[in-house]
Amino acid sequence: MVVAGDVDVAGTPDLVRCLDELVAEGRTELVVDLSGVTFADASGLGLLLRTKRKVEAEEGSLRVLYDRNPYLDRLLAVTGLDALLR
Repeated sequence: MVVAGDVDVAGTPDLVRCLDELVAEGRTELVVDLSGVTFADASGLGLLLRTKRKVEAEEGSLRVLYDRNPYLDRLLAVTGLDALLR
């Protein structure tokens, strides 16, 4: 899945719905490309962690790509989520 723009409280519900549908369809090996994301807030980061826990409970995995995105690289490093989401 490729995500672009803002991953914030306004856009998170649509992303939640999409990720939940994928998991409900049995897709538990997910790759989310955030290279095009320009902003993310706590709700967006929380969504990624929630989805990671959900797919891992089904013995799957969530991999988050954000190479070439200095904003996310810094945000995830500062929050300590970079090691968890790679």
